[in-house]
Amino acid sequence: QTPLQILTWAPVKISILQLGRNCVATPCPDGASSLLVELLAATAKGLENDMDLGVSLAAKSALRLCDTVCVPRAPALLYISRAVDSSSNNQGDISSLAKDLEFARDEAKQAKLRAEEADASQREQAKAKRRLRDETRQEKSSNGKKLPSNKKIRTQLTKDEDSFTIDAAVKLEK
Repeated sequence: QTPLQILTWAPVKISILQLGRNCVATPCPDGASSLLVELLAATAKGLENDMDLGVSLAAKSALRLCDTVCVPRAPALLYISRAVDSSSNNQGDISSLAKDLEFARDEAKQAKLRAEEADASQREQAKAKRRLRDETRQEKSSNGKKLPSNKKIRTQLTKDEDSFTIDAAVKLEK
């Protein structure tokens, strides 16, 4: 067997693709991306239509990983900062991390409440503008005569000897 014949076996192809996926998915210590993405993508494209189902699935999985790595992502919306005591060697204990996470959650809740309050005040202002606009239209339609928007009609029924009399009065409310 020559060294190139071993590369035709399905388990070897799958192992090579898995190794490539692991190398691409593992972050570099300095934050840089792996240079193997293009090589893995080219290899996976060649093996995507392999006769062996396992090889084909591994190749498609490697292609999806390469697509994911190559697509730029938006920056994080919220960064959780944590104070690290330089005098000690440990990177912070679990209780300080939990406290920082709770603080970040509280900040997010407060920001959401402020946004909801701003939305509510905008809705109230819009209602007031609509109400004012409707009153203005009502005044214009009555040719300068103001139509009462809130009125109470008081009726009184009085009985005389032979007839009934209804007295009505309109009371305007401000």
